Parts: sequence; C-alpha cells; structure tokens
Amino acid sequence: MVASAPTAAPPPPAPRAWHRWLRVAASAAALAILFFLLDHIGWDVVGNAFRSVGIWGAAILFAMGVLENLLDAAALRASLPPQRRLGLLHTLSYTSVSVLVNIFIPWEAGEVVKAGLLRRHVDATDAISGTVIWNYIFSLSRPIVTTLAALIGVFFVRALDPKVGWALLAASAASFLPYLLLKLVLRWSAMRRIAELLHRLRIWRREPEAARRSAEALDRQVRDFYRERPRDYARVLLLQMGARLTSWATYGVAAGLLGLHYGFADVALVYASLSLVGLAVLVVPSVRIGVGEGAAFLAFALIGLDPGAGLLLTLIMRIKAIATSGTAALLAGRR
Repeated sequence: MVASAPTAAPPPPAPRAWHRWLRVAASAAALAILFFLLDHIGWDVVGNAFRSVGIWGAAILFAMGVLENLLDAAALRASLPPQRRLGLLHTLSYTSVSVLVNIFIPWEAGEVVKAGLLRRHVDATDAISGTVIWNYIFSLSRPIVTTLAALIGVFFVRALDPKVGWALLAASAASFLPYLLLKLVLRWSAMRRIAELLHRLRIWRREPEAARRSAEALDRQVRDFYRERPRDYARVLLLQMGARLTSWATYGVAAGLLGLHYGFADVALVYASLSLVGLAVLVVPSVRIGVGEGAAFLAFALIGLDPGAGLLLTLIMRIKAIATSGTAALLAGRR
C-alpha cells in the first residue's frame, strides 16, 4: 500500500475585522456630524469666524500652542532618568507625533508611538516607564486644573443653571478616578502580572524569568518615582499644569478673536466643560475630529452658551493643535 500524504494543516483563521470596521464607521459618522453641524450654523458664519481670527490671530494661537507643547515635552523629558534625557526639541518632536496620532487614531494610540520613538535612544524599560509616568501624572494634573476652572465657572457665572453647575462639579471630581485607579494598579504590580499572563497565553515569547525581571523593574520605576525622584515628580506635575493653564488661556484668546465677549469666569467654564468633554470622548472608537466638535456643540448648549460658538471655538483649537504639532513632528522625520 502506498502511504497517503499527510494532510496539510488548515490555515490559521483570519483575525476578526469587526473592530476595524467599527472604527471606520465611527470615524465616518463623526466627520458627517461635523459637516452637518457646520452646515447647520452656516458656511458664511464659518468663513467670517476664520476671517475674524486673521493671520495675526492665527500666529498668536500658533505661538501659544507651541508653548503648551514645549511644556508637555519638558514634562516628558523630566520623567526620564537624568542620564537618559533627550534634548528638549528632540522630545518635542516625539510628543508632537504622539499628539497627531491621538487626533487621527482612537484610544490614545499615540502613547504607544511615543514610547516606540523614545526606544530609539533609551532601553525599553526607560522608554515605557517614562511614557507611563507622564500619563500617570497627567491623570492628576489635568483634573486639578479642570476642577479649578469648574469651581471658578460654577461660582462666578451667574447665568449658569445650578443643576448644570453641580453636574459639572461632580464630573470634575469623577475625572480624578483614572488617577486613583492607576495608583491601585501600580500597588498591584500590574506590569509583572500582565507579563506573566501574556507568557501563559503564549503572546509574549520572551523567557519568563527575563520578562518577570523587566516587568518588575518597570513597576518599581513607576511606583517609586515620587519617593526616589520627588523633584522630578514636582517638575513633571507643575510643567503639565502649566501646559493646561496655557491651553486655558488659549481658549480665552481664541474666544476674543472670534468676537465672543466672554469674561474670565466664562472662559473658565468653557475650559472646564470642554476638558471634561475631551475625557468623555476618549472611549469613542473614532478619530477625534468631529467627535470633539459635536460634543462641544452639546456642552455649550448645556451651559447656556451659543452651541455654534462652541463648535467654531473647538474647530479653531483643533486646527491650532494640528498645525503646531505637525510643524514640530517634522523634526522627528528629519532625524
């Protein structure tokens, strides 16, 4: 008898692509909503808004955006070990690439890109820990500034509905939850446990002992950052808060350029509302363009301001972010 040829192993099943289609559909819907809202307020109004900003106004917004990005880059630089730090402009180029990726790809994918770019200059543990530390402290610095703005807006904007004001303060308090959850995760030695799980699932092929040591080193660097490097911790926190305060001021300047007669408390209310909206839309699996503008339209309606103004203000700030980050990101491509 002639032995039959061995049966070929079936090809592995193709990965499910439903999540990819979900992102595409959500992104298309977000852009459609943006187009609909712009059409709703009128293209002549949109054109007048851009003309009122003008070249000099755009230059001022650009300069303020660069300052905000520089402060964030300096914070990332301070989160790295002193002997591993890159130059400020070099770090700025990498953080700017991260910002662009976060605008066009959902779920903070830019943070992964940022760690990968840092990996060109430092080892993987330092690159990942620096990125995690920056985001860990960011989950504290942003709620601090947002809550300060919310308190000013709620207590000094007399036209604000009290129910909306209390809801805004409650949302500001809830914005601290990610920081508290991350703190619990670090106490739980999450990196080591994740590494062990990935090895058991045969997703991470690295030797288990080496993986455990790397994960424990990463856990230790992030968890003990405050105790081992308190000055750097304070530096990262203050620089990030400075960047958020710059963003707050930029909203005020942009509102003035658009001819919106907002007082200091009004701008604080606007900043707090849009900051909280920005946190809420992070869970939407789509590009941020369209989602943030639509959410701003609703947020302005809730706090008693012109929804169209909120849409235009957010759109102007979006263009500013793309322009400033895109210009700095070119530095990364030239290195």
